[in-house]
Amino acid sequence: MKLKLSLLFFCFIHTVKYSNAQQANWGWGLPVTVSVSGTTIACSVFDPYLNQTMTQSFSGAITFINSEGVVAWVSSGGTVGAAMYDVNTQTWEYNSSISSNSGNTISNQNGVVAWVSAAGTVGAATYDPILKTWMYNSAFSSNSGNTISNIDGVVAWVSSAGTVGAATYDPALQYWAYNSSISSNAGNTITNNNGVVAWVSAAGTVGAAIYDPASQYWNYNSSFTSNSGNTILNSNGVVAWISSSGTIGAATYDPYSQNWNYNSSMSSSSNNQNLSLNNGTVMWQTSSGIETYGYSSNSQSWNSSQNTELSCKLFISRTSGATPFITYLWCLTIGANSYSYACGDGHTITRRWAWKQYNIPGTYNPVLTIFNSAQNATCSSQVQVVVTQSISDPDAFSFSISPNPSNGIFHLQIENEKLNNANILVYTVSGKLIYS
Repeated sequence: MKLKLSLLFFCFIHTVKYSNAQQANWGWGLPVTVSVSGTTIACSVFDPYLNQTMTQSFSGAITFINSEGVVAWVSSGGTVGAAMYDVNTQTWEYNSSISSNSGNTISNQNGVVAWVSAAGTVGAATYDPILKTWMYNSAFSSNSGNTISNIDGVVAWVSSAGTVGAATYDPALQYWAYNSSISSNAGNTITNNNGVVAWVSAAGTVGAAIYDPASQYWNYNSSFTSNSGNTILNSNGVVAWISSSGTIGAATYDPYSQNWNYNSSMSSSSNNQNLSLNNGTVMWQTSSGIETYGYSSNSQSWNSSQNTELSCKLFISRTSGATPFITYLWCLTIGANSYSYACGDGHTITRRWAWKQYNIPGTYNPVLTIFNSAQNATCSSQVQVVVTQSISDPDAFSFSISPNPSNGIFHLQIENEKLNNANILVYTVSGKLIYS
């Protein structure tokens, strides 16, 4: 039996569009223009594939932040909303009531919207293009006086009493992974940089935490040192500290050993001063000159008179392998201050963590290159993209589509002896039902 259908079909017209749209550095964040009329914000993007401007208005916004394709706002009562335009669904995807805590203030960076209420309740949200929805947690912590830091996909907070917490979205688990009490030392202050959250207490106790995608939990050490008067630096994946008496130490998380490797007493001279981190190398001034300590990934140890070696580990997070294949590229690094993913399909993303979509079946070998001002290093992984034809009958349909690509109308020819009671459903590659 043969069946011919003539219908409007968009998948093959726009198949090329998805890889083109992915030239944005983060997800599908096309540039957004926001206009304001009273408390109404109108968010507009130009969709080059529909060849038209797509606008969505949201009311009640007293403040908003427009960053990298994501618009977040908060109302006079504290209600938080967020929106972005997804070129796959060709619609504005938004949640206008992520949190309704009184007095919420927001932060919007790198695709993550975070907020803290007047009472100290912390939450965050990000858009998941695989699930096609905003994923959020509206109550990581409700400690009084929480302040937040939202950088590189990591949200960290510390309460007025000093309790430290941190959260990040894990796309493999499809939820926000967090630890609301990494440290509860009195007077903790925090820094948040390159995925590392570090803190020092009023008494000088130093600790740090990082989320490891391999183990899928926050790995931390809450007491590298407890010297009086410690102050800390946190950059390039390295945490360094110096006490009021001049004792110097440093720590970094090695993703291959999955341990925090640290040296709590590199030097203890009272003459030590001007502690700094240069490309992950610890440096300070003594009475006789400049001293250095660096981390060796090969020996997994700290060594004097050595620069820190650049190292990285690349992670691919996705739950299935069918086209269009949307994956999350993220990494753990030591010594880096910039990042470049060569995705294997001609697309380069210069961001620490990013969504990426593949549209053509095949094997891809994305390579991450990390840099600092002195050197570079690479790490790689592999992505398998397969074709899914969505034929639910295992007895096999023989079918063909012509013309392919199509200019708007195509013919679907299906050949099978069991079609008398069959249901035929046609979807675009983005999952939209266009024929039933």
